[in-house]
Amino acid sequence: MMKSLRSKWFLTAVAATTLCTASSAFAKRDPDVDKALKEQYPDAKTTITSSHEVNGVKVNDVKITTKDGDSAAQVTEYGDFVLWGIPRGYGGAKSISRPAYDTLQGLFKGNPDDVDVFKTVNYLVDIQSGSKGFRLRYDPVGRLRDIDSQAELRAPLTKAEKDAQKVSGDEAKKAEQYAKKYMPDSSVEKVSKTGGEGDFYFVDMKQKNGKDAKIVVNNTGRVLTEAEEIDKNDLPKPIADAISNTFGGDKIKNIYREELEYYQYDQKTANGEQVTIKIRPNGDVLSISNPRAVQDEEAQQAKHKETSSSSNKKKSQ
Repeated sequence: MMKSLRSKWFLTAVAATTLCTASSAFAKRDPDVDKALKEQYPDAKTTITSSHEVNGVKVNDVKITTKDGDSAAQVTEYGDFVLWGIPRGYGGAKSISRPAYDTLQGLFKGNPDDVDVFKTVNYLVDIQSGSKGFRLRYDPVGRLRDIDSQAELRAPLTKAEKDAQKVSGDEAKKAEQYAKKYMPDSSVEKVSKTGGEGDFYFVDMKQKNGKDAKIVVNNTGRVLTEAEEIDKNDLPKPIADAISNTFGGDKIKNIYREELEYYQYDQKTANGEQVTIKIRPNGDVLSISNPRAVQDEEAQQAKHKETSSSSNKKKSQ
């Protein structure tokens, strides 16, 4: 998969170069984008290969080149990452956590190879409507992905927190060290061991401004989830606009910026079709999708809409 990804990026870069001869659209980076890329990839070469619009927001496709290999990222015009790749060498257990590797081996024949490592961002927005509370889950371009009910709102921020058992001493020390590495400006409040595989620890932290910070990390530094409470004015514009237009900003109670890590692996089926598997560092399967099936379904839906529109037009004549 990594080889095909590199080939795709090469072709995209060539296309972008061709476009730039007619336009300077890709020649000049948005300052926020440049800053975000520098912070996320301080030692990497980053190349914006193309850009497109999603939900009215400009999203830049970026090729990432490091000594460990190539990867990909998508960053909005506001400097927020839709997703970003983490080059970790090529293939197998070197690229992914042991629980994830074991799950892939258990599901598919042969050894998992050419696995891509990605992170994605969600914004969790707690709102109050009368006596009921809800949690809205938005992606960085302002698309509403999910709504949790009041009962779920009272539950822990992450599933890992629910079954966590407090630990101390040497067992907690390594988790604290990794937590401080990822959130250096936050202080550790409590360390608990989760009930899942892979020796993951839930670290409850407090930011300098007194707001919450949480991270689930294992004893080798693999991150399952990170979440930081943020102020309303720190929301990216697309999300702030989406909330204001749909729910009203006055209903907001709490906001968290959540980062999730996952691995992506392509597998050929017996009939030659390709499926894409997304799996979490603790071995949980996030999704299994068939790109061809999705394309066929979208084509059928578009055809149905076109037929319905044509039929309604004839009836109105």
